[in-house]
Amino acid sequence: MNVVNDESMYANDAHQEYLAETKRLVDQEIESLFALIVSAAARAAATVSSGRQPAVTRNAHALQVANGSRAVTFEVEAITDLPADVDRAQAFPTSQARCALRGPDGATEEWELHRIGAGNAAPGYTWMYAKTETPVSEESIAQSLQTLFA
Repeated sequence: MNVVNDESMYANDAHQEYLAETKRLVDQEIESLFALIVSAAARAAATVSSGRQPAVTRNAHALQVANGSRAVTFEVEAITDLPADVDRAQAFPTSQARCALRGPDGATEEWELHRIGAGNAAPGYTWMYAKTETPVSEESIAQSLQTLFA
């Protein structure tokens, strides 16, 4: 029995378990974010006079909200999407995932998934505007999407 190999196998198993748990967490937070965006899109459409409902298309890590030929795309990149040989901590120094928004005018914005809560409290996660402590809300998303329906 080789102690070094046993420790290495244990470390590898622990790392794989961490990655699996992180993937589950990020996937869950993506679902929550996309539900928030769809709700905000309906809200934005209801506040303008066009009365059009948004066309929503999605896959695992991307969602598009469109009104005719105008669209906003939300693309999420997670820390677990990176290949094993990439320094994940360097690529994602403060978050587990990021969401890039691309508007119909080409403007971009970025949100990051941050851990919240401190001390003995169970940690939670929320999407925040990149490089800020400002949470993304349904209201702020709806305001951003109103230009699609104007």
